[in-house]
Amino acid sequence: MWKGEAIPKDAIKRQVYFPRLVSITYPTFFSPGFFFPSDKFGNRRGDAIINAADTEHAGVLAGSNDGTIENCLVENAVINGKTNVGGLVGTNTGNISFVAVSGNIMGKSQVGGIVGQMTNGTLDRAAAAATVTAQNETSAESRVGGVIGYLKRGEISNSFSLGGPITGASSTGGFVGEVDQNAAIITSYTASRPYGVEEAANRGAFVGLDKGGNYSNCYYISSFVERGRTGVTNIEYDEKNRANLVEPNGVNNVRKNSSMDIKNRDSYEGFDFDKIWTIESEYASGYPVISGMSAHGTCVENPIEINTLEQLKAIPHVSALHYKLMDSFDLTDADWSPIYYFVGNFNGNGKTLSNITVQDGIRGGAFSLITSGRITDLIVDGAQLEKPSDFGDRSLSGIGVFGSLYYSSAENCIVKNITSYGRQCTAAMFGISEVSKIKNCHVLDSKVYGVYKEDPNYIAHPIAIGGLVGQVFDNNEIKGCSVTNTEIICDIYQDGRKKADEIGGLIGSIYLASTVENCHVYGGQVKGNVAVGGFLGGAAGNGPTMISNCSSSASVEGFSNTGGFVGVSGGTKNTYNIKYTNCFATGDATAQYIVGGFTGLASGGAYISNCYATGNVEGTGYWPNNGTSAAGGFVGEAYIAASVTDCYATGNVVARKGGGGFVGSNANISCMIESEKEPMIKRCYATGNVMATDLFGDSKSGGFVGHNGFDSSTIMDCYATGDVSGFQYVGGFAGEMDSANAINCYTTSKVSTSIEGTAGGFAGIARRSYYSPIRFLNCIFDKDTAGVDIAIAKIDSNVKLPKNSEFAWPDPNWPVDNIKAFTSEQMNNKALYKTEGPYQYKSPITKEIVTIPVEWDFERVWAMEDEASPPYLQALGNVHLISLNANKKVIDIDETAVITLTGHDLAAKVTWEVTGTGSIESETNNSVTIKATDNGVITVSVLIDGIKKKDIEIVAGTGGEQGISAIFVTPAPLADGMAYNIDTKPTLIIKFTEPIDVISFNKLTDPVKLTGFANKKIDVTTSFSQNNTLLTIKPKDKLLDGTEHIISVAKEVKGTSGKNLKGITAMSFLTNSFDVPIVSVMKDGKKASELKAGQTYNLNAEFINNIPNFEEHDIYETANIYIVVRHGMGARATYGGDILTSVEKPLSLLNKDGAVAAVGSVSTEFTLPDDAAGILYVDIYTWDKEKKFAKALPTHITYQIEK
Repeated sequence: MWKGEAIPKDAIKRQVYFPRLVSITYPTFFSPGFFFPSDKFGNRRGDAIINAADTEHAGVLAGSNDGTIENCLVENAVINGKTNVGGLVGTNTGNISFVAVSGNIMGKSQVGGIVGQMTNGTLDRAAAAATVTAQNETSAESRVGGVIGYLKRGEISNSFSLGGPITGASSTGGFVGEVDQNAAIITSYTASRPYGVEEAANRGAFVGLDKGGNYSNCYYISSFVERGRTGVTNIEYDEKNRANLVEPNGVNNVRKNSSMDIKNRDSYEGFDFDKIWTIESEYASGYPVISGMSAHGTCVENPIEINTLEQLKAIPHVSALHYKLMDSFDLTDADWSPIYYFVGNFNGNGKTLSNITVQDGIRGGAFSLITSGRITDLIVDGAQLEKPSDFGDRSLSGIGVFGSLYYSSAENCIVKNITSYGRQCTAAMFGISEVSKIKNCHVLDSKVYGVYKEDPNYIAHPIAIGGLVGQVFDNNEIKGCSVTNTEIICDIYQDGRKKADEIGGLIGSIYLASTVENCHVYGGQVKGNVAVGGFLGGAAGNGPTMISNCSSSASVEGFSNTGGFVGVSGGTKNTYNIKYTNCFATGDATAQYIVGGFTGLASGGAYISNCYATGNVEGTGYWPNNGTSAAGGFVGEAYIAASVTDCYATGNVVARKGGGGFVGSNANISCMIESEKEPMIKRCYATGNVMATDLFGDSKSGGFVGHNGFDSSTIMDCYATGDVSGFQYVGGFAGEMDSANAINCYTTSKVSTSIEGTAGGFAGIARRSYYSPIRFLNCIFDKDTAGVDIAIAKIDSNVKLPKNSEFAWPDPNWPVDNIKAFTSEQMNNKALYKTEGPYQYKSPITKEIVTIPVEWDFERVWAMEDEASPPYLQALGNVHLISLNANKKVIDIDETAVITLTGHDLAAKVTWEVTGTGSIESETNNSVTIKATDNGVITVSVLIDGIKKKDIEIVAGTGGEQGISAIFVTPAPLADGMAYNIDTKPTLIIKFTEPIDVISFNKLTDPVKLTGFANKKIDVTTSFSQNNTLLTIKPKDKLLDGTEHIISVAKEVKGTSGKNLKGITAMSFLTNSFDVPIVSVMKDGKKASELKAGQTYNLNAEFINNIPNFEEHDIYETANIYIVVRHGMGARATYGGDILTSVEKPLSLLNKDGAVAAVGSVSTEFTLPDDAAGILYVDIYTWDKEKKFAKALPTHITYQIEK
């Protein structure tokens, strides 16, 4: 029998003692694979199942080892023991080297991927890819780790773990569960994630429990540390071993890397990449491995080819290998189980898996969980995921054809005809995406159902249901994806328990910072309860999250917080960390209340700009807070620190009460003006008709806003043109104005009511219920089109003011005298739009005197054709909304590209101009086709009503049949011909298809040219490789941040054969690096060496600016710096915890001459709580003045608080 047997001390070196094999079979289920099927190993054990639940010292190779083990591989093993359970040996006191283990390792305690317990000896060059579980959930000493469960004595070196999950009730570590003081770990890392119950003690990303071990150059993935935990947790020591906590051998040598840095050899100090380690992107998904442990299936360029259905089904359920699908397969009646835990690369090769049906209780379709892996070019046609008949007691999260995506990527995948059922985080493709990248992935003709379960013990209603992804969590990139003709269906209830939250056409919910670009929902239906959107259900967290150039045409139905594009577009109060730019929605939206053509609820730091909605909106019920439907053509309700700029709505609005052509209810608390850094709605318009259907009470509906109120809610530089009707009290611009502001606004709306005398040309009702007064400044209505002469139908002055109000009633500037009634002829007369201001008042918040710059700004905001029409907004026919999109950014000689114009009034006259090496082939009012005539850059400009609005550049190459080609290697262009996110100190590499004549190259004036902002030439150095086929270019100076650059090779460059270049000889790339701020914590004017609880400190951040001078946009002359200091329960690397202090400060970007300048510093004071301990977190965000663009990636810094 194998159990209890040992490898003796006198075992011959390099020979392994094999005990007798009993009950060893070759499993068809749960056959975890790894990437070491290699003849590099002298001894190989494969596919062993060992069940010894009552046995101590259990291992596939031996129960214990006191000798020497070398060159040994254990593959695809499943072992279940009691204590001291390891994938290779149970207990080790000998020497083990060059070994690898994969499989599913289970026990009660002291469980490790390779060794259960190590009481002495050494372990060197060991690799583990195992799922490791300590099954005794009540044990105080689970001691479970990816490599070793319990390291009592001895040394581990040059080893790693890529498996997981690692699960236990206590002392659970991604590398080792528990380490004693007589043990050491050097030059090792883990990418395994430890799991356990939330209240479990001692769970660390590297070591669960440390008792004074020695560490040198050890690493783990930083994002695997959660809920205030660290890489090494619950450090225990006595005075004698206190030195173990500090350099040179303490836990400070256990360092964290990001999920990207852990694949970068420069991140590993002390690792010998010449003799021991290797790291290549095509091996082991890019993680470091031991040299000599690579083989067939470990390399992207040498994948395991899948030619039969049997080979597909034989893929291990835990696998890090690389596969390539060579044929399409029909899985009907195939008894298919999803690949459970995939960390490799799966190249679908454009092939199709069809008719997937999974058993009840199994998540996923093709995959269940993809972690640190990659899926490309795979098509799934037809899948039934989960069944509604029997959900048991499971939460049903992470449901999708590809399961869930963690620290992974998916590209060029298609799923269609999918039926997916789930309760949380469910979609057709991915249930969850966390810290991952999804590019060019598409969902077609599918149905996703959110399912209820009557169970009071856990969440029973659907949450985070989407078409492409259910929940997007923390630092994702989703680009170029779509959902077409797909239904996202959750029944609508509101009885206290039955509901469906965060339901979206593309994404159910986004939490924390992520980027979504160029994604679209085409048609289909989205139906849910709360936070329901045609594109996105809801967004939350500290961000920043960026959503740009996206759209939805789906119809949307919800109970509340429902929008044609997004249901709830919120973030964090007073921090614009969830941004929507250049997005639109065209589908209709219906809900009982808080429903908008673009967003239902805009709150908590949502910043929406350059967006529009054209769908019709209907509010069928009443919002309990104010008794209206809060239905708006663009926004249902704007509430608490939301900002909406340069947007418009054209759809009709029907509401019981409280309908607005643009916004149903504007309750932006304390929203004054920009000088106070407060949010508002500005530079927007609405053209749709508004109808209030109730035949009783106040209709509170207006051409632009239904209810505008709640402590200084502000609307500025906006207008409305649609008809407004209701029972009583409607207005051409506002239904109700309550303690709110309307500045530089006008309306040409027709107003009508059932009760005579209750329609106002500008507002239905004006009242003051809060601290702030009501203000109409520079407001106008067209009395001819309105059909009434009175500006406000009802002024409610019988309002009891708050006791400490400092304002008299009525306000001296209140309100009718500041609303002018024009005839239609006067509306067209620019000379009559006179400035009345500036207006000054005392802020009820800051108590300071505030000046409102009230003016009709015809230079930057408004435009007008004399005697032709009323004013219109430049922004909505200008650079803020206009978007030029090219189907190709790089073209060859005689090749054409089509540039499409969006975001402008089609009634305006559009013309095109082309300069550079191209010409116009054909043009329409919204597109132009251009043709390359020579090598160089083509600039295409759009002019609206004769005024140039925006440019786009196309790179043109050199044509011809003969010649040599230039291939841009670094950076490599994407499909649009651009490269993005390039460092400001780049090394550029161009490869030529034949050697270059270097002598003639050096004689050219500009053989290689690099240009940046304003086409300014940038000095570079160049060098050729030994064979003259690789050209390396380095800028002499740092490049400007956020700037498009063009690198080009002169067409006169010749090869040694005398041939000239042909094809593409230029490409564009965009930089986005920004100098990291220099941060210091000061105490009494000196830099603090340590932080202590109860003390007060000053944090100072110095900024160096390298942003270019945007000559035509003076709004970019300042940047906003936002700093947050956090600590306490729930604090993580990028969010959570209690905010000790925060500060926002504008800093000058440009000096008086317009040149780039250093910026300065920002300081803030904070006091640590008396019981503070652990980590202090500092977050720094940098935005432009208008908060439209991030001028730097967020900076996150941590400080240790001393006890």
